[in-house]
Amino acid sequence: MNTKKLFMLLAALLLGSVSAMAQSGNNSPLVGDVNGDSKVDVADITAVIKIIKNTQEHYFYLGTIEPTAENYKIIPGATTSYTSFDETVGTTVSVDAGQMLYMLCPAEWVKGKTVTLEDNSGETLNFSEDIDYTTISGYAIYKTQVLNDAKDVTLKGSAQPTTYYWYVGQSNPAEMTTISPIVTDTTSPGWRLTGNSLTATYNYDSSANPITGASKAEWYFALPENSGLGVFDAQNTNYAIGNPISTVTFNTVKYNIWKTGSTRSFNAYYIKNK
Repeated sequence: MNTKKLFMLLAALLLGSVSAMAQSGNNSPLVGDVNGDSKVDVADITAVIKIIKNTQEHYFYLGTIEPTAENYKIIPGATTSYTSFDETVGTTVSVDAGQMLYMLCPAEWVKGKTVTLEDNSGETLNFSEDIDYTTISGYAIYKTQVLNDAKDVTLKGSAQPTTYYWYVGQSNPAEMTTISPIVTDTTSPGWRLTGNSLTATYNYDSSANPITGASKAEWYFALPENSGLGVFDAQNTNYAIGNPISTVTFNTVKYNIWKTGSTRSFNAYYIKNK
């Protein structure tokens, strides 16, 4: 039975239950009251759909046979016993010389994860960067290069640390589609790296070599939300106060955006803890 027919059947059953209970007028538990709110309505259909989604089988595979849309459920070694990528870490397989290694799992499992391999000598093996997200809908397929030697290989993985940036320049970050340009000098407008933590003390002082740009123009600043950082001028005025003019999100990090007025000359900035 396809999904559309299943949902139509569920709706019919629930509506039928409503009719039956309206006619009976008793206080018996409502048939079809899945979410326990003493009503049978569309919310119960939503609850059933959620239950169905949560109980769907998810396939995981680590081996030397290339997964395809036709075989990924029946490849020897494919399993539905895992519910997350973390549970698969530590899986070990044997690979012969001249073979490639493949890993398949739901794409959502590896979002924000670093996935690697380790051989029996302790050396790290990396999957190719061209991860396949299209061959099997909802799944990610990783593969290695051809291995030169026979070895046992163990799956490794870890959460990828979040990287934070801040921005100063005359372009509005809200109109950007990516964090670019990333700069490291003290004179160019652009994005700069703060690191992987927002709790460590951070102080960027460019007063000796201020960024260049038209004086008395609008300058934009973007800082990670909840970072505790501020944008200060040479008089220690903090621009990053009050409500930001807008926000933008890159790589799951939300950035608050402020701007200076066009009547103020701008010749130095400091990014530091408030």
